[in-house]
Amino acid sequence: MRNLLEMEREMLNDSNFSNTLTEISALVDTVETAQSSKLTAKIQMGKLATECKKWLKKPATKIMFESNDLALWSIEDMSMKFFNVKQSQMNRMAKAYKSTTQNADYVNQFLTKCTEEEESGKNVVRSIDNFNKFVKGLEVNAEESVSATIPTIFTLAFKIKELEQDAERNIAVRIDENMELSSKNEQDEIVKAMQFLASKLAGVSVLTGVDTGNDNFNNNSN
Repeated sequence: MRNLLEMEREMLNDSNFSNTLTEISALVDTVETAQSSKLTAKIQMGKLATECKKWLKKPATKIMFESNDLALWSIEDMSMKFFNVKQSQMNRMAKAYKSTTQNADYVNQFLTKCTEEEESGKNVVRSIDNFNKFVKGLEVNAEESVSATIPTIFTLAFKIKELEQDAERNIAVRIDENMELSSKNEQDEIVKAMQFLASKLAGVSVLTGVDTGNDNFNNNSN
C-alpha cells in the first residue's frame, strides 16, 4: 500500500480497521511476488474490496477522516491506496469473489481447464478477467469447455547471436488483450529486441553501429 500518506497510515493503524489493513497488505505482497497464487489472492482481495467499500460509506469512517483533518476518499482513491489498482480492476476482483460465493468449485474448474489447454499447446493466463469470462461462459452456456485463453494483440520474436558463446538465443514476447506481458526471457533481453526493432525503423543498427538507411522499410511499405 505504497500510495498511503503517512498521516493516513497512522490513522488506519490506530483504528479498528488495522487488522483488515494488515490482511490487505499481505495479499498485495502475494500478488506482486507469487505467480502461482495470484488468482486466489486477487479473489480474496475482491472479498476485502467489498468490505472496504462498505466501510468507506459508514458515518463513523467519515467522522474518523474529519477528526484527522483528512478528506474522505472516493472509491477510486481507496482502490489505489489499498490495492494499488484502479477502481475498475478492483470491481472485477469483487465480481470474481462473488462468483466463488455462488459456487466454490469455480476456481478449481477454471484452473483445471487452464492446465488442460496448456497441455494441448495453448497459451493460458490465469487472470481475474479470464476467470470472470470463464464463469460467465459456464453460467450462460452451462458448458465446462469454455476457453480459458485470452486473445493475443502483440507478439515479438527475435534471435540474437551471443558472440562469446558462439550461439544463438531466441527472445519471444507476447501481450494479450488485457495488456499482460508474457515472456520467458529476462527484461534486458527484451529491451535488446526492442532496441533492435527501433533501430531498424530509424535506420541505425544498434548491433553493428552501421547506418542501414530506411530504403528497405520504405520499399516494403509501398
